[in-house]
Amino acid sequence: MNKKLKLTLVTALTIIALLIVAMPSFAQASPIQAEVDRNNLTTDESLVLTITVQGIGSNVAQPEIPYLDGLNIVGSSMASQINIVNGNTSASTVYQYRLQPARPGDVKIDPITVVIDGQTFSSDPILIHIEQGSGAAQSQNLGAAAPAADPNHSVEVSTELNGQDLFVEAVVDNATPYQGEAIDYTFRFYQAVNLFRDPNYQPPSFTSFWTDGEPFQTDYTVEAGGRTYRVSEVHHTIIPTANGTVVIEPTVLNIPGSLFEGDQVLQTQPVEVNVQAWPQGAPSDFKGAVGKYNISAKVDATETKVNEPVTLEVVLSGEGNINTAGDPVWTEGDEWRSFEEQANTTSSKQDGKIVGQKVYERLLIPTREGQLTIPEISYSYFDPETAVYETISTGALTVNVLPGAPTTTALGSSAAPIQPEMNSDIRHIKLAPEKSASTTPLTSQTWFWLLWLVPLGLVVGQAVVKRRQNYWANNGDKAKHKKAANNARKCLQEAAKNGQDSYQSAMQIFNQYLEDKLNQSVTGLRRAEIAQLLTDNGIDAALVTDVQQFLETCEHGRFAPTAPDMDETHILAYTGTLIDKLETQFR
Repeated sequence: MNKKLKLTLVTALTIIALLIVAMPSFAQASPIQAEVDRNNLTTDESLVLTITVQGIGSNVAQPEIPYLDGLNIVGSSMASQINIVNGNTSASTVYQYRLQPARPGDVKIDPITVVIDGQTFSSDPILIHIEQGSGAAQSQNLGAAAPAADPNHSVEVSTELNGQDLFVEAVVDNATPYQGEAIDYTFRFYQAVNLFRDPNYQPPSFTSFWTDGEPFQTDYTVEAGGRTYRVSEVHHTIIPTANGTVVIEPTVLNIPGSLFEGDQVLQTQPVEVNVQAWPQGAPSDFKGAVGKYNISAKVDATETKVNEPVTLEVVLSGEGNINTAGDPVWTEGDEWRSFEEQANTTSSKQDGKIVGQKVYERLLIPTREGQLTIPEISYSYFDPETAVYETISTGALTVNVLPGAPTTTALGSSAAPIQPEMNSDIRHIKLAPEKSASTTPLTSQTWFWLLWLVPLGLVVGQAVVKRRQNYWANNGDKAKHKKAANNARKCLQEAAKNGQDSYQSAMQIFNQYLEDKLNQSVTGLRRAEIAQLLTDNGIDAALVTDVQQFLETCEHGRFAPTAPDMDETHILAYTGTLIDKLETQFR
């Protein structure tokens, strides 16, 4: 190899080595990076844009934010970081911007630029999709920066609010309700500064209260302590299930930290509610309905025939917890046979109050002709505003019952057979049998006389059924007592199939079983009171203790944040076992 060729080869190898050494510097990432914490959101939400710039000092300019079409900047912060690893120093600056959508649609954040040592660097563009929201921030987005549309909202500001950046409180609109009376629990979050992360709202478990679990939120602004506060109110409609003093545990609000400060935990003061018991003198048909109710009834026909049914529709409606209100008392006489169908219940909230209705349908079959009366249906409830028991009724209904259709002609009638028309063009051809028919008379056949036993059996059976129906109609309490266990087992099977809340279903089914067996309402009774009722009815002490532990487990499973001793897959089965044990001891 000549000298010139060797020199050329060495030069080429040197250039290649230099390129290999320089490649990492050419391939290194851009000194500016931009990212968002979410790419899909609604107009009710907000997002955080984070810009990280590597390098620090006077030779690093602040990033240039392009025009944001469809997004508004509602807050910003900046922090610097210096890291020393193995003697090597690196520095970065982090900028954060909270952005609020101004409209739905697809929005593009154009590349963000920064100048370092006279050289311009750019980030990648970011695409964001925005959906139309409901128009108000949801409960989990209490940190949204947009103020409410109603700046004149009237609220009594807590004296403890004296200029803090953040503040929370909880109040009830009625601290002395009656058992079963709906009250409003309100949580308020005051913020005078912007948050860079949405807070985590943790409401109380509302032990000893019924709640539908559907809070609603309102937002507004107030002036207090020389500052303007954005206020988020979360409302829960709750109903006390037992009388006495009940303490609602604090509501907790967890606020994630930013680059400058750690996480914060805010919590309200406990709220004490003194629940009043119902006054003495309740009507005999009162079953725990509290509120204001109306009742009406109608039939689908005012005229019918014997054994032809009419449908009775009864509507119970009004203001109150219609879901737990008891059913009306039915009082049809012996002239009617009745068949009950499942009630259809609907409820909603209006102005923070629970309203709803139950629609009952009963099939009534008249047993005789004439002007038959459907007796009035009464219903009693307790009005917490007046502290008075009220009884309402539907009024009696009259149905004109005509005689039923005549019976068909009996076997062996002398009615003449239908003869074919003599002048018809078509004659039916009757084929002669290959063998002669039996010559044995019909009355000599055994089966002929056995057939006569069928009508007799039907008459006897109808009399037995009628007598049994009359007995149960006149002894409704005994009917409930007898059928309580079977009804409870059917309800347990339905609850297991439908995937309902096992603890709540178990408690409701068990309470209904006790009401049917004891012939009195147990809604709102304490465990000790239920235990005394069971003892008075002959249940031994060991089984009474099992019942108390069962009720405690159900209540713990419904309201406690930690897992109870018995999981949901076994509580329904255990309910059935407990009912079977009680059946063997009830008098």
